[in-house]
Formats: sequence, structure tokens, C-alpha cells
Amino acid sequence: MNCSLKRFENRLDSLRGASAGGRCGFLNHPFVGQTSSALAEIAAAPKAPRDPEEDRRIVEEINRQTDSPELQPHDEEDIDKMDYATVRRMVHPKKGRWLRFSEDQIKRMLEHEQEKAADGNHQSEAH
Repeated sequence: MNCSLKRFENRLDSLRGASAGGRCGFLNHPFVGQTSSALAEIAAAPKAPRDPEEDRRIVEEINRQTDSPELQPHDEEDIDKMDYATVRRMVHPKKGRWLRFSEDQIKRMLEHEQEKAADGNHQSEAH
């Protein structure tokens, strides 16, 4: 048996035990109850070819929504009242003395963030 599938089954068993008290929504997942052979069969199934143009359009739409100057921070806590939510994460380039990325990559990342900030300022001034 594949090692990762075995770990998945072990984790699934532990989640089943935790969910007995209603503390876990994982049991609603469509893979729950599947055997490892069924999961392996799903993983091995041929995937439909992706359309690069459609992928590009989806990425542009997500970027348009998340980088929109009209998007303002708010205090709404009820997710049902929102159209969508965005989770942003940032990995710091350094951890103590250690660089997580090359110096060239860190420079490009900082330049990209500065360009985004400058573009946002220019767009908000135009409105």
C-alpha cells in the first residue's frame, strides 16, 4: 500500500473518532468511506485536459477581484453575508539569519510588492 494512502487512512480513522461528538466536518467530504484502493483508482484516473486560455481567464478574474481598489477592509464576521472571501498569506523571506529564497528572488518579490502598491495608489487616485 502506498505510504501516503496509509497515513490518510490512519488520519481518517482518527477523524472519525473525533467526529463522533460532532466536532469535525471532515466526514461530509466525498472521499469519506472510500477504501485506499478506491482512492488510488480516483488518483490514477485520466484527467481532462486543461484549457490554458480558461486558466488564464480565471486567474485574471481572481486578480481583478482581489486587487480591486474598491475592495475595502471591513468588520463583517458572517461569511454568509459576503460575496467572497480572500485569505492572504505571506512567507517572510528570512527566518533569523537564514534566507528562505535566493537574494535575487527576494529582490524580485519586493519589487513586485512595491509595483502593486504603486499601481493601487495610481488607480485609487484616478477614481
